[in-house]
Amino acid sequence: MSEEPSGTVDLDQVMGEIQEEVRRRRAAGDFPPSLERELDLVFDRFVPVGPLDGDFGEAIKAADRAAYINVAVPTASQKPAVGEVKRVLRKAMAWYLEYLAQQVTAFSTSTVRALRTLAERTSHLEEQLAQWRPAEDDGRDRPAEAPDLGEWEQRVVGQLGTAPGRVLHAECGRGAMVQALRAGGVDAYGVDPRGPLVDAAVAAGLEAWPDDPVSHLGAVADGGLAGLVLSGCVDRLPLGRQRLLVELAAAKLAPGGRVVILAVNPERWPEAVPALEADLAPGRPLHAVTWAHLLGRARFENATTTDGLVMSLVTAVRPA
Repeated sequence: MSEEPSGTVDLDQVMGEIQEEVRRRRAAGDFPPSLERELDLVFDRFVPVGPLDGDFGEAIKAADRAAYINVAVPTASQKPAVGEVKRVLRKAMAWYLEYLAQQVTAFSTSTVRALRTLAERTSHLEEQLAQWRPAEDDGRDRPAEAPDLGEWEQRVVGQLGTAPGRVLHAECGRGAMVQALRAGGVDAYGVDPRGPLVDAAVAAGLEAWPDDPVSHLGAVADGGLAGLVLSGCVDRLPLGRQRLLVELAAAKLAPGGRVVILAVNPERWPEAVPALEADLAPGRPLHAVTWAHLLGRARFENATTTDGLVMSLVTAVRPA
């Protein structure tokens, strides 16, 4: 084993020298396979569990090392004659143990080979999915521009004006809809991931929180809302998250609670939102009939749709 004059060790050179020494002594018969296996098992016993759990490839290598069954049991003993008895027993039972060991080893080897094939296919699928998986929606990166919902305020207040409890508007922007609902006697509050818009809502005396709509809705107690208004995020989220919004609405609304969705018509999407938001959105708007269909599948009742020039309003009621 050599060392560089500077005092630093060339690890690649050291590993090469060790591997060459192992190959030489293995060829000379100094390292029987059973000894190498025992060393591997000792290594696996003391290696931290975390690295193996987090690395599927290393876990398979560990299983591969443990697949070989060695019937050459240790016979050494400090007690007189015990070692000799063990050697006689091992020799007498060798034919029986080797027969069992061959079958178990064949099964273990086949299982490890199947795991390797499965790991390769899973890795290939993960690489493909990584190319197509939509990015998570991070509202904080989007322009702090709230859509104008003014033409829908009175309709929404008309739908939720009799709500007997808390009503959530997600995404609330500067809180214009929340303000209209509170003026109509509704206990309304809002959430929006864009901090500057929430600051403006709070400055106007409204209750608003900087939060992701899906995350916030998921944290609300089941049946804790009397009404729910969804806008903005419904047009931008990928299809899976849009479906999740409907499922969360069904879970978080109290019996008799009403959900109101303000969705941009897909044909008007490019001109209804800023170009940056449209280009980077992981999803696209759904038609009003699609929202009504999804609400119906979530067991909402009395779904209705009202089309406007740019947006549509979809309402439905959770069964009492």
